[in-house]
Amino acid sequence: MAANALRWFALSLPPMAVNMCVGNYLTALGDRRRAYTINIGNELISLVACVAVLGKLFGINGVWAAYCVSQLVTLAVFLLCGALRRDTDAKGAEKLLFLPRGFSLPESDYISVSVTAMEQVIGLSQHISAFCSSHDVDRRRSYLAALCVEEMAGNTVTYGFADGKRHSVDIRVILRDGDVLLRLRDDCAKFDLKEKVRSWTLDPEHPEENVGIRLVLSLSKDVTYTNTMDMNNLLITI
Repeated sequence: MAANALRWFALSLPPMAVNMCVGNYLTALGDRRRAYTINIGNELISLVACVAVLGKLFGINGVWAAYCVSQLVTLAVFLLCGALRRDTDAKGAEKLLFLPRGFSLPESDYISVSVTAMEQVIGLSQHISAFCSSHDVDRRRSYLAALCVEEMAGNTVTYGFADGKRHSVDIRVILRDGDVLLRLRDDCAKFDLKEKVRSWTLDPEHPEENVGIRLVLSLSKDVTYTNTMDMNNLLITI
């Protein structure tokens, strides 16, 4: 009996992990109603119902199986509710993200592109400058946004891609509350911009070294770096 209980509990771990992630995701999204619903349904309603039904049909083995089955039932109901929801503009599988209406920006209000070569970086900087100008961003900040992307993405392509492996830099530009937000993400070796700058010693004989990075830091309103799942994420506010 104990062996059967352990086997069924082990089988329940994968769907349990998924349901826990879903609950945490909804909580982080601010959707407390759905987060509470999936947690209460998972730990109480679905579990009690499965114990009652399976226990009656299969005895003690049905009780052990109920926890695994209840996890799968909760996940299935969540996916079904996501597919049938109407309080969203999302289509297809995007409904399962449970993002509120109006969460996503119109395609005309942001730039999102991946680059793998320096030629693409140069062309993209011109595109960013034109994009900012077309959205009434002043000439100075339009130029700075294009300059920052060209410098940082160019450095990544030049130095980060030098290991001979296949890499890309994902770049996104959006406008929010009057600011221009630049996000650069790459899968190269870890590179904390601010930490590296603090460790550099200015060489009087070569003052031009790292001038691009120092210029980006001095002209930006804010620069934030994180490394998540071996991905460098750089957020620059202009």
